[in-house]
Amino acid sequence: MVTMPRFLRRHGLPEGPRWPAGFTLGVTPRARSLLELLYIRDRWDLHPQIDLPPLDPPPPRDRSRPPDPGVPEWEDRWLGCWQETLQWFRDQTPAPHPPTRTNPPEFPPLLWRRRYGDVGIDREALDEWYFALPIEVLPPPDGSPEDRCADAVARAWTRGLRGVVSLPLAGDHAERLGQHRLLVSAHTRAEPDRYRAALEATF
Repeated sequence: MVTMPRFLRRHGLPEGPRWPAGFTLGVTPRARSLLELLYIRDRWDLHPQIDLPPLDPPPPRDRSRPPDPGVPEWEDRWLGCWQETLQWFRDQTPAPHPPTRTNPPEFPPLLWRRRYGDVGIDREALDEWYFALPIEVLPPPDGSPEDRCADAVARAWTRGLRGVVSLPLAGDHAERLGQHRLLVSAHTRAEPDRYRAALEATF
């Protein structure tokens, strides 16, 4: 049997960092439950009291409009769904990556759709924007963002980090979700120095 390090050496490929024994880390680059809420915040021009940068790239203009423009209850409803969805991520321990039959991936509920349906949402435009967001199928030649910050990731892992949720937000953002997850902007995750600082500040 050819092990992965031997395969990489045979083909002149870098082996990458050596992780701690038992190391697994699940990375979620497109969390639908959170992205739908951020899409609605952008397209409905909601301004809930939350410290979170705008989307980058922003969704294109479409037919999404709040059914009752100017009604403040929509911001309260949005914030309630956002906080409950974040709490789901805090409460759930990330499954091993890659997931197995006994440890399948977790899918948080789409709270907005469940409670308020699709009224005022251009579902076709939302889906088009969502599926156009970049997703890493294979790591780039210089390694994944976690490879490039392997020392900080390994230290955070020894302190409980088991999952990373990356969101397409403008500028830097990082916050810890419970004992095992980090919520981070794609901008922060893409810059090794910023990502390392975010990991060290949260774990």
